[in-house]
Amino acid sequence: MIRQIVSAGVIFSLVLAGTAGAAPGCGAPPPKYGPAGAPYAVPLWQSHEYLQAARNPAPDFWKLITHYVGQDGSLSCSVAAVTMVLNAIARTREDLRASDANFQQAGVVEKVKAAHWKERVTAGGWNGRVGLTLAELEEAVRGALATYGITDWTTSLRSFPAADAAALSELRSILSANEASDRDFVLLHFLQDGLTADPGGPYAHISPVGAYDNASDRVLVLDVDREYYEPYWVGLDRLLIALNTPTAAYGRGGLLILRRTAR
Repeated sequence: MIRQIVSAGVIFSLVLAGTAGAAPGCGAPPPKYGPAGAPYAVPLWQSHEYLQAARNPAPDFWKLITHYVGQDGSLSCSVAAVTMVLNAIARTREDLRASDANFQQAGVVEKVKAAHWKERVTAGGWNGRVGLTLAELEEAVRGALATYGITDWTTSLRSFPAADAAALSELRSILSANEASDRDFVLLHFLQDGLTADPGGPYAHISPVGAYDNASDRVLVLDVDREYYEPYWVGLDRLLIALNTPTAAYGRGGLLILRRTAR
């Protein structure tokens, strides 16, 4: 996510440390996940029954949550999201050796030269523009796969020019197939304030899909903006709007799908 104030990533913790109230004399900020009584999203700690049911193996969730990180800086959501997926692909295998280090955000963005990625997530940007469009995200991901010799995974993009019934049906089909397979991952390029009550947007943002619950028609977003958010469920219709809504700098978002090709 791109913010005016640079923020540090916060390490995922299984222990809830507490909540902070508004400062005395200040107006109360809006609820974090949308209007009180009708939130846009529901945090995972409030709704985790899907992942507790043995009938739901959720292969992507368990691989990604193992390597869940927050973005290192205010511009680097793409780096955190891609680093998570690289680790889920290459560091959740049974044949790992003691020398197999996990991928780290700083090393990934330094080593991968595609798409002028490092410049785009650094203040000043590339040719004056920071952040990535959906197409530039794919270029960076392809560069990362090539840089680290991951040759048996491919990428594809899907955007949704209209937030209509046909698009909703297609999005549901893509995420249902993703949830049933342990051979693919999905990155979201979306309008974050479409899923939360963040007051400063519109912000283009990038995070992985953790799971999809077909029964409730909800998607689990592993939001890498860890200074402000944790994993949260959002209705598919709401997600489609966040994917479809364009911004002046980045156009429309969409899905980047990584799929393993080798057996």
